[in-house]
Amino acid sequence: MRQIIIQKFRILSPDKKVLKDYLANLGEKLGEISSLIQKSFNDLDKESVSKDWLKQIVSRYNYPEKYLSQKEISRNKIFFTLFDEFLQKRKLSDVREKNYLVLKRALQRFALFVIETADKNFTLDVDTIDSDDISDLESFLVNENSLFDEFKEIYESFPAIIGGSRKMRRPQHRGINTINALFNALRAFFNWCFDNDITLNRPLKNYESKPDVYGTP
Repeated sequence: MRQIIIQKFRILSPDKKVLKDYLANLGEKLGEISSLIQKSFNDLDKESVSKDWLKQIVSRYNYPEKYLSQKEISRNKIFFTLFDEFLQKRKLSDVREKNYLVLKRALQRFALFVIETADKNFTLDVDTIDSDDISDLESFLVNENSLFDEFKEIYESFPAIIGGSRKMRRPQHRGINTINALFNALRAFFNWCFDNDITLNRPLKNYESKPDVYGTP
């Protein structure tokens, strides 16, 4: 494979912290792109390698939404578009909004996990999600910490946001209180959908959370 020459960009800000953050973020992105290129190269018929192939790999990294199939777009866009609209209209504090975004990324990973392991036609749909899906989601959230090693590609697709940068990392173990907080946020989303005549479906209506734990168990 030919050596890739990365053009250096001019830094406009004289502030050293901005420069340091910029270089750290650039280094992470270059590392992610390099890993993606290497993985794709290993899986590829070597006779198919070309300049256009390399351009497409980099383009897929920078603009992943351009390469989704229409089926994938229709399956995912509506649910998460509604979720984003819900967040915009709630006018949450920065802290609470970040908590909802944690839930959003967990839901995105859950959907991809089900598609890859159980049902290729699975979709998160406010009209059809049911109590079985809720139970599966709870199990996924509880066990996500142990799924990381086997399904790293899922965490590459929907990494955590740390300090404004995307970072793939192992999810922390979630206790009862954290699970309850995530489901309270999900319940608020479905209540909003119901109150705004978006759906009549209430998949969390009969869901019973476990009591919160305080102090040393």
